[in-house]
Amino acid sequence: MVAVITGDIAGYTRLDSQDREELIHKLKDFFSSLADGWDNSNTNFEIIRGDSFQGSTKAEDGFRKALMIKCFLNTLTSDYKGVMRRPLSIRAARNARIAVGFGSVDFHTNRISESDGEAFWYSGRLLDEMKSKKQFIKVMSHSTDFNEEMDVHCLLLEAIMSKWSIPQAEVVLEKLKGRKDFEIAESLSTTRQAMSSRARNAGWNAIESLLNRVDYLINSKGLF
Repeated sequence: MVAVITGDIAGYTRLDSQDREELIHKLKDFFSSLADGWDNSNTNFEIIRGDSFQGSTKAEDGFRKALMIKCFLNTLTSDYKGVMRRPLSIRAARNARIAVGFGSVDFHTNRISESDGEAFWYSGRLLDEMKSKKQFIKVMSHSTDFNEEMDVHCLLLEAIMSKWSIPQAEVVLEKLKGRKDFEIAESLSTTRQAMSSRARNAGWNAIESLLNRVDYLINSKGLF
């Protein structure tokens, strides 16, 4: 049982060529960091057509890694060839749709786009449905109860994420990696007090509770 994460960046075609080039470069670097297994997991992502991406990971890591991608996209600034940093996320990242499908895999190749199975069907179908709605993160599995509960959680999560500043998204991303507070403060060149304030204002306590709930549904209740 795996989680397949499929996403697209709704505002991609409206970015200028420099921003598109930089966005793809940064996404590739981020996906490489996931594939390297900072958490000792098996994760594989690839970018498709520039504005879309797809990857697979363990089922229990799927929702967390979908949030990590969303956080990462919200941290982006443009510093193309020395140009002053400016938010890239306002136009692109916050319009990124991410669909997570939980299910089986019939076959898995080195190219994620050539793999197939239930998890891929759910993720792809869900992303297509999201294109006609103003939703930016959603999950699907064979469990109706799980899907219905997660629909509510995802809507509330979107309300929280829509208010993030870039520094808040940076802190949440590091929290999702499981890093300690002093490590986060050091990596972001700030104080622990400032880091804690950003985490609190970003709604980290609610996000952490949601992740725990998802873990419970997947592991304890054996839905998958």
